[in-house]
Amino acid sequence: MTLRPVTDDGYELETGSELQLVVHLDLYETDPDGRTALVAMVEDALLPVNWMYGARLELGHYFGMHADYALESVTYIDSAQSAKERLRIAHLEVSASVPVVRAVKLPENQTRLRTSVGVGQSLGDPNSGVVVVDSVSKNVVRRGR
Repeated sequence: MTLRPVTDDGYELETGSELQLVVHLDLYETDPDGRTALVAMVEDALLPVNWMYGARLELGHYFGMHADYALESVTYIDSAQSAKERLRIAHLEVSASVPVVRAVKLPENQTRLRTSVGVGQSLGDPNSGVVVVDSVSKNVVRRGR
């Protein structure tokens, strides 16, 4: 689990898991060359750069996260039934992954610190001219002699 600050209001992003799924695409064309061209367009769209495999989609509305898509397989479906119907079908499987994020409001720090200032005969003497201040409320808690 990773925590990252989001706002000055004390919210943090908590990422502890990732959604992974497989998207199935079926492309229909009447011409075998047209089917090949459609598959090539999808392959090019899913491989936009040569320094990483797949495509990355920025999700600015989702806390600035990103989704990754990668082409897993391409299958050309040619059957007697599809030939009879003059359909040329291509089946593509694309894997997608997105981090699951929650905005969590962390509790405010309630640390209390008491500071005593004064000069006395001994540090343990409660009546030795000591002023005790509460760090949260900034109130004087006790004044000694």
